[in-house]
Amino acid sequence: MPPRMPFTLPELPQWRDAMRTAVPPLLPALQPVPRKRTPNPASKTGWTEAPQEFLPDGSIPMARQIFAGQNHPKNRKKLTHIDQWVEIRIEEGKTTTRLYPPNDQLIEEAKEMLPPPDLVYRRLNFVDGVPPEYEWAIGKEDADVRERGGCGIQRMTADTWLQVIAREKLRDDGHIGRTGVGNIPRPDGKCDCPVCTANKGLLDAVLRAKV
Repeated sequence: MPPRMPFTLPELPQWRDAMRTAVPPLLPALQPVPRKRTPNPASKTGWTEAPQEFLPDGSIPMARQIFAGQNHPKNRKKLTHIDQWVEIRIEEGKTTTRLYPPNDQLIEEAKEMLPPPDLVYRRLNFVDGVPPEYEWAIGKEDADVRERGGCGIQRMTADTWLQVIAREKLRDDGHIGRTGVGNIPRPDGKCDCPVCTANKGLLDAVLRAKV
């Protein structure tokens, strides 16, 4: 059996007046909000009413704040990125690292982008296996990858990339290193690997900053 209402329908006007007196802060919410109307011959009433955007005190109704369509695909912020390819080889027993394009050139290319890049994708290519200098890029159990090589990726914010390349300038071996903050997942959310799942908070932070 549904709970009994605190008033019957005939008592509604008295109950509403009592609420206005007992709870003054709720008064603006109890007042009807006038809607803006514009002529619309296609409408049954001949008018089109705009949604209630503001209360009489100028505040935005709670429902308008919560249900703002922020999760609709059209309202999702599109992140821009730039790519940098990293070729790691073992030549005559020595590990070499080459960047395409080099950092300075990539910075100049990014300056021509509008909107500016949010993310940097570093695409690693281990041609001759994974050398000891890059053990951090693979798991301890990946013996086959260590021997045969393969591809990897670093996804990071543009700010993180600038910090990373500043640290790498101080190295004597010319190799790249860790991002220091983890790997950002794919913005499209199509990667459910343990690393991307654990680092979804990094991507959320980028999206919040984009708003």
